[in-house]
Amino acid sequence: PSDASTQAGSCEAQVDASGDGGDGEVRTTMMMRNIPGGFSRRTLLELLGKEGFRDEVDFIYLPADFRTGAITGYAFVNLTSAAAAKRFRRHFHHFGRWGLRTRLVCNVSWARDDQQGLTANVERYRNSSVMHPS
Repeated sequence: PSDASTQAGSCEAQVDASGDGGDGEVRTTMMMRNIPGGFSRRTLLELLGKEGFRDEVDFIYLPADFRTGAITGYAFVNLTSAAAAKRFRRHFHHFGRWGLRTRLVCNVSWARDDQQGLTANVERYRNSSVMHPS
């Protein structure tokens, strides 16, 4: 996406921030969108730590093109508790202090229900073709 299409004024509709899936199910996995192209898994982890989430993140999936190494601009992040996930969403939704020169503004939403929690994410990506170059 272009920088212009991801400025704060054009962010997607707000997502329910309650932290439960409506049936009492606790949610801990977020999808971050609009991550700048200059980022890597290491720089994203450094940013999350700097912003106070170092000990509360137990899973990150930041897809990249195997050929070019360029990231796709989104990540799935699992937090260690529902309370941490709610704080993470409040902190990073509309976030723009990337430490890079960019106008990109982060959009954070809950991951799908079948992609919630550490176990679900590990199982989803462990043997996935996206984790291994062909």
